Amino acid sequence: MRKQALQSLLAGIQADLQAYDTLAALLERQFSAVLQHATALLADLGDEITATCEALEMRRSERVGLVDALMAETGAPAAERMEQVLAALPQPYREAAEKAWATLGERIRHCKTLNERNCGQLLVQHELMMQVLAPQGETYAPR
Repeated sequence: MRKQALQSLLAGIQADLQAYDTLAALLERQFSAVLQHATALLADLGDEITATCEALEMRRSERVGLVDALMAETGAPAAERMEQVLAALPQPYREAAEKAWATLGERIRHCKTLNERNCGQLLVQHELMMQVLAPQGETYAPR
């Protein structure tokens, strides 16, 4: 059971590494579509991003369950359990797993940055559109 849980955990990390690469590419395409005001493409990309995020969330939830099952008896806080699982792996698996885990964290942060950038651009465009469609005061009124 333990060996199978560890294999599943490590396979999930590898799958997430690939999925975050996919998500980053989708977010880059989304940014280009925002700049081009390509609403049909934005809708399609939104669906792809949602599906990718749902798969990532499913694996994250599975990973939490596996780590809890593997390390719950230690009494360690949940945030420390993953590091304990990785530290318990024999070499050379430990080094590779720790590197993959650190890389996953970097990719998550990168995608968060891309998403924040995209949201910021959408907000700016929305504000500009609102100013054009519903101006405050009289634009051409005499002073």
